[in-house]
Amino acid sequence: MKKLVKIGCLGAIAFFGLLIVIGLLMDAPGGSDGATAASCFSAWDGAHRTLEDRVEAQLKDPDSYEHVATRFSGTEEDPTRITLTFRAKNSFGAVVTSTATAQGGPGCSVSNVVIE
Repeated sequence: MKKLVKIGCLGAIAFFGLLIVIGLLMDAPGGSDGATAASCFSAWDGAHRTLEDRVEAQLKDPDSYEHVATRFSGTEEDPTRITLTFRAKNSFGAVVTSTATAQGGPGCSVSNVVIE
């Protein structure tokens, strides 16, 4: 019986490890020379990686950042406006929900980032 439990536990660990590896491979960004806009969005939660990095750099407590949703207008290959909703701590330590908007550019670049 104990041997069966050990095998079951090892199987479950292997299965979840495989899921994590597949998720990381799917989430890997494309190369900078010819990256499609679709590769700029996380397969895990849909966040635009470059916009997330720009937003986190401006936060008072970057470790408190939590992605809520990402939306875009245009097409996935050519997003014209990207809206990122997130939660993070403000200067007083309270967790608030905010929105960042940006203009999508070539590759994974963003410009005109505004946090509201």
